[in-house]
Amino acid sequence: MELKTKYQYTYFIYPYIIKQKNLNRYFLSLLKNPSFEMKTFDKEKDEDLYSYFLPKVRNTMFWTLGLNRSKLTKFYDLDVATQATLLTEYPCTMFEYSLNEDIQGKAGKRDGIFFDITNITLVCLNTGICFMLMKTMLEGENSLANICNFNYKFRDIKSEAYDYRGYENIKIQTDRFNTIKEITDLITEITGENKEAAKMNIDTNRFITYSYACIGQEDWNDNTNIELLQKEFYKFVNVEKADYIVDSCNESLTNKVGIVEKSKNEIYGCSNVGTVLLTSDINLENCTKRQSEFERQYLYQYIYNLYKKISLKKLNYDFEKKSKSAKEEFIKFADEEGNYELLNTGNPSQDIYDLFQTYNKEIIWATAATSWGGMTNDMFDRRCTPRSEQNGMGCIGVTQELVDDFYMKDGLPIQATSYLPQSTLYTTEGFDKYTETVKAGSKEVQVANNVSNRFLNREARFYNTVFFQNRRWHVTNNVTQFHKGSPNELSGTIYTHTGYMLYKRFNREVSMKSPGVQNKFRPSIIFRLADLYLLYAEAVNEIDPQDERVLTYLNKVRQRAGLSNIEELNPAIEGNQELQRLAIQRERRIELATEGQRYFDVRRWMIADQDGEGRQFGYVHGMNMNAAEDKFYEEVEASPIVFRRKMYLYPIPDDEMKKTELLVQNPGW
Repeated sequence: MELKTKYQYTYFIYPYIIKQKNLNRYFLSLLKNPSFEMKTFDKEKDEDLYSYFLPKVRNTMFWTLGLNRSKLTKFYDLDVATQATLLTEYPCTMFEYSLNEDIQGKAGKRDGIFFDITNITLVCLNTGICFMLMKTMLEGENSLANICNFNYKFRDIKSEAYDYRGYENIKIQTDRFNTIKEITDLITEITGENKEAAKMNIDTNRFITYSYACIGQEDWNDNTNIELLQKEFYKFVNVEKADYIVDSCNESLTNKVGIVEKSKNEIYGCSNVGTVLLTSDINLENCTKRQSEFERQYLYQYIYNLYKKISLKKLNYDFEKKSKSAKEEFIKFADEEGNYELLNTGNPSQDIYDLFQTYNKEIIWATAATSWGGMTNDMFDRRCTPRSEQNGMGCIGVTQELVDDFYMKDGLPIQATSYLPQSTLYTTEGFDKYTETVKAGSKEVQVANNVSNRFLNREARFYNTVFFQNRRWHVTNNVTQFHKGSPNELSGTIYTHTGYMLYKRFNREVSMKSPGVQNKFRPSIIFRLADLYLLYAEAVNEIDPQDERVLTYLNKVRQRAGLSNIEELNPAIEGNQELQRLAIQRERRIELATEGQRYFDVRRWMIADQDGEGRQFGYVHGMNMNAAEDKFYEEVEASPIVFRRKMYLYPIPDDEMKKTELLVQNPGW
């Protein structure tokens, strides 16, 4: 049995952006176009616009002037050019497209679905963010499947992938518009090419749908149709093809939908492509009320929330654009004028070590910190020295999460990601020889000792950052172990909690044993060129992911580490904004590990409260410090960390809050 609708409508919403410097010209074109009429608001008729939408918009823009009738009367006495100029000062202007008759059409080749376009409205904010709203209704009693299918096809009419001659094509049946192409031409005429929105990663090829549907109570209550109701609703809210089979327990689909069940006779759903209110007709009076509310008040709430979302994207885009420009200037100063350069002699292991030992041309900003390099008191090198070594404390460790993020020497990760496949070199099974160069008296010699295979075949940055079980300590040539029963076990108050120690920035001549030196001071790097390269790649990717400089500057850092260009390992990454973004984030994690950048990176990316690489809550992991050597390599919870979403913003101090009632506390505090 099909689920039949008693009443329904869909608003197709198309966001577009007009450059603010062109807004005057855009308003002028609308005012001169006889097909458009500027909407004036009536307080009784347009109560929701007056009480919610316009005040919210004004408040968002810190706007205090009202849009009253006396101003409008004077407005109409002005010449059209002056009117256009004044409209750029108002927070919101709305235009209605004059339809002498509904635009009628049919979707489908045979019986088809007959529809009417009953209203076209423009909502224009003076920030340049605008919305085109096109209201459609289907004629007659239709199934949810038909509505869903129509919504799916109609929202894609601007897409290049849409085939006007293909399955479920849409035909227009009025004298004013003869083909769907004429509708798309009208949209383009109204909204322009919409290049600004495309730059900001806003989908410019399709509409967002906002739908209401009321179905019969007998269908709603029929136990045999509960599953059908669920399936149709999920398709509806995600604007899927009507013949798309949705399993009621399909996690991949349902997780994309935020669902609020208002009552047993209402379901409201929202996804990134559409919003829908599904009701029954058990109470016709209530059904009519909900229909009206959803079309008026809730519609403009939705538009306002879309505006906020797009506004943040626009602000971020503008910021990234300015940030990109500033970074470009410095890169020109660094590269073209030869003032700074990556330390890269072609020997990654030595280069990455030397980078932190002496002043060099990669360092942009550093301080001569006095807490570095010593083997006494609370100095850095002492804390990174195993307890088994004279005067060592061995209490600065790194997490299993960081260990696992490093690439293998083939440039691939130990586990597959969306942008790179898994390396075939990684295994946790067995042991093999690890060869390294250490001091033997006054000479340097190569020694080999058995280590877990999980530590072999890694990239150079791994060995310069992580000190692990069975590795030999410089100068003394002692094998270092962390399992229970070893000299560096968890007994006492000071020890590594993860079974790893930090090796980065450590000077390998420092030792209390001869021929080591007790103090070796060196620069404390605050900002270096590799950091700038990755920031620049990130900024360019957010503005124009097709720009070849995204991968150029990402690869400069990888090449110095001895790794292949990332697009050689996966050509599909090139130009893909999301994949490039994830690759840059991983590269910053590895390249700048323990340099004080990670804390701020995961917060500005807002991934600290998400599962995945940026997770800042729950437990971090390490080797099993409570086990003997044979069980040491089991990964266990090492230490809990706490992060809640509210921590992205600090709380405003109470003393500041008390100064004015207008101040609003940051969310969650």
